[in-house]
Amino acid sequence: FSRTLLSATLETIDPGVSVIDADLRLVAWNPRYVEMFDYPEGYVVVGRSIADLIRYNAEREGIAGDIAAHVGRRVAHLARGTPHSFERQRPSGRWIKMVGRPMPGGGYVQSFTDITAEKEAQADLEARVAARTQDLARSNHMLGEARAIAETATRDKTRFLAAASHDLLQPLHAARLFCAALAEDRAPHQAELVRAIDGAIGSADTLLRALLDVSRLDAGGVVPKVERFALGALIDELAVQFRPLAGERGLVLATHPGAFSVATDRSLLRSILQNFLSNAVRYSADGRIWIGARRRGDDVLIEVRDNGPGIAAGDRERIFEEFERLESKGSAGGGVGLGLAIVRRIARLLGAAVELRSALG
Repeated sequence: FSRTLLSATLETIDPGVSVIDADLRLVAWNPRYVEMFDYPEGYVVVGRSIADLIRYNAEREGIAGDIAAHVGRRVAHLARGTPHSFERQRPSGRWIKMVGRPMPGGGYVQSFTDITAEKEAQADLEARVAARTQDLARSNHMLGEARAIAETATRDKTRFLAAASHDLLQPLHAARLFCAALAEDRAPHQAELVRAIDGAIGSADTLLRALLDVSRLDAGGVVPKVERFALGALIDELAVQFRPLAGERGLVLATHPGAFSVATDRSLLRSILQNFLSNAVRYSADGRIWIGARRRGDDVLIEVRDNGPGIAAGDRERIFEEFERLESKGSAGGGVGLGLAIVRRIARLLGAAVELRSALG
């Protein structure tokens, strides 16, 4: 290997390099080493004790504590031939990374790399991360405040709905009793008027009871009572309830109960299925309604199918919101737009999934 080539390489590389012998005296170096430490001219010579160079740098850098002790520790470290790697900031503000390795047969080679640019980039990155963290903290704080305000508003709304619904149901019940009394002793021309009044009161009663259900679910006032029961029996009960209503609309209600045992709140599940069947009867002009159960993996899938007009893709999420309902030709009307909102809340409470598949026409 050419000594001239090695010397030329050391002259041109960016890191500073110094080599000391087994007696810890300087035997070789490159110009970059002298430049980095700003040694005075003529100070770096062959045979210079490494202790002198360490002491010179320590005095210029203002090393805290006993400089002699510092020099002693560094020299002892080199004498043991222990590898080292550390970073230090010079008085000029430049950062130098120092790496040392022992050589076979004694001696030591050290490299010194200016890592100021990397340090500045790291500091800039850390500053950006800190600023971003502060921005996120402020955003999270604002979101927390907004969430608290929204939760307070929801609680206030829930308390109001619960109180208003409960208080208004009592006079509505009394009004229906008055209508019943009028119906028993009415003139022929009053019959239609009494039916209209009773229908209006019935609609208001339905709306208020739905609002009361929503408020109880939102307020956490509904706690599921999980029990195991035969699903087929529940489907049969619903069929008995809805078959006459379907018949009045010219619809056929078919069932496939299956032989499944499920563990959930029976009353709340019944409420979900009642809403589905009520919508099926209301929106189907003719044809068949079907309710049944089948296995899907480890779960039981309960389906209600009908021949209604279908729901456009853009409306399939909207209909689960409060007071959202779709009117169509041939529908019976009469809904208040809260049934599916209640269904979604109950399903969430039970840990059940609600799926909708529909095609227009």
